[in-house]
Amino acid sequence: MDDFLSFTQETIVLYLHTHLASIQSTFTQFAHAFLHATHQHTTHAIQTLLQQHGLSTHNIPNATDCLAFETQATSTQPLLLYTPYQASAPTVEHARTIFVTLMALRIYQHLFPQLPFHVRWLLDGAGIHDDLHLQYLAQQQPHLFQASGCLWDATGQIGIEATQLPLLALGCKGLLRISLTAHTANAALPLMQSALVPDALWRLTWALNSIKNRHEEMLIDGFYDLIQSGSDAESASLYRLPNTAPRLAQQWGLPQLLLGLHG
Repeated sequence: MDDFLSFTQETIVLYLHTHLASIQSTFTQFAHAFLHATHQHTTHAIQTLLQQHGLSTHNIPNATDCLAFETQATSTQPLLLYTPYQASAPTVEHARTIFVTLMALRIYQHLFPQLPFHVRWLLDGAGIHDDLHLQYLAQQQPHLFQASGCLWDATGQIGIEATQLPLLALGCKGLLRISLTAHTANAALPLMQSALVPDALWRLTWALNSIKNRHEEMLIDGFYDLIQSGSDAESASLYRLPNTAPRLAQQWGLPQLLLGLHG
């Protein structure tokens, strides 16, 4: 695995070094067209960019600002790439995310000319801060979301969108939902008798206290069993990211982030 990762990294660096001037020029042209296009022509700017790289897109019925691109592969279960942006108010961050996703896809195709799986890329021009739109799209076009996995860009949520760093953030946290219920008496009791029966609120409080401690450590049995530590290379990559902690704390009106997090 280490040899494969080393080969992949060397190939990517060589590809970028060889094509850097062309990549920079293409991005400058795309960003200008993207940012200065009217609402009706924003998706056209994206289509033009993808066509320049040999990728043909198609519009989604009843979704004016949505485009889809699909590769051809023998696998029937695709990997879904979901890139939301705002067609009515495009920003340079949106342009950079779309462009870097394209470059990542092109480099992957360079590494693996015969793609081992089917890739579907959905570019959603109404996908920023519009969950209802996404629900409607999933209901109207369920086949678009039938995939064995989904990579959803979340670069704009990590606080470094104003930098020039070409970054794709694909999520760094899981989401744990727990349902707690407590049942004691069958009817509401007068306060003077509350000391005679178990208190449902206190039981829920104790149950919550058994989930996580004050050091943010999960106390659920087996919670950490399947978690794997990152590699040294991954840790080094994280340390190269800008330190956004002070700005985020100031933005949210906090003296510091949780547990003094920084970096």
